[in-house]
Amino acid sequence: FLNTPTAGGFQVADAIIYKRTFVKSTWATICFPYAVSRVTVFDPDGQEYDLQSSSAFGDVNGNYYLKSLTANASHAEYVNSWTYETSIQANKAYIIAFPSDYYTGKVIRFYGTTQNINTSANIFTEPSSESGNNYNLYSNNSYVNQTVSNVYTLNTAGTFFMYNESVIIKPFSCFVKSTDATAPASQMSFDDLLNPIDNTV
Repeated sequence: FLNTPTAGGFQVADAIIYKRTFVKSTWATICFPYAVSRVTVFDPDGQEYDLQSSSAFGDVNGNYYLKSLTANASHAEYVNSWTYETSIQANKAYIIAFPSDYYTGKVIRFYGTTQNINTSANIFTEPSSESGNNYNLYSNNSYVNQTVSNVYTLNTAGTFFMYNESVIIKPFSCFVKSTDATAPASQMSFDDLLNPIDNTV
């Protein structure tokens, strides 16, 4: 693709494609420095199929679940502050899960179209301002690992966020940070309901 330098980054004048694999019914964090215009999967028959996110728990019209954390959620609100999303915006943090065995191990592609990519900023949060003893989901939209301190990262099983005094966050990954000055909990659960979605492609 063709790149054109811009202030703080560059413009991609062709399709952007990020590839990743997932495990059935396992939440994972995800984020992008560009707006995702299309999500697809390649079937063993060689065909590429478009995928849609479910708009609510139990919605069988979608292929995967996508959630964001309500901005500045308090500790008491945290568990119930995960909101279903139907689109993936640039520089915003999400958790994502594919409830069907069909997608395990298959390459999922996240496409973007012509747009500006900001390479001058490393860590983003939504929103950028913080107040009170609240929790926010941050995203590493840079192209390098970022070391952060006193944050929560999703465990391997995708069942809860675990406290870390210091941890490396890979590109396109996210973490939870609290402004609460009290002693941190060792882990934080969240609304991890996953209803099986039988329709695949």
